[in-house]
Amino acid sequence: MISQLAYSRVGGLPVVALFGLATLLLLLVTATVGFLNFHGNTRISFKWHPRLAGATITLAIIHAILALSVYLRF
Repeated sequence: MISQLAYSRVGGLPVVALFGLATLLLLLVTATVGFLNFHGNTRISFKWHPRLAGATITLAIIHAILALSVYLRF
């Protein structure tokens, strides 16, 4: 069931690939917010850093479940 969802196509890409791209994008945004705040640029408040990190972890877990569903037969 989950493996069918993981490899269904949305916009020409499998859902698992879209979650992987979204996870990478969130990881880069999280790192950028932390880096900018570390260097004194506080245009984006530091309170967003943990929120973005939590969203990144959540998407990474969903991505991992979708990717492993093919091998573990969820």
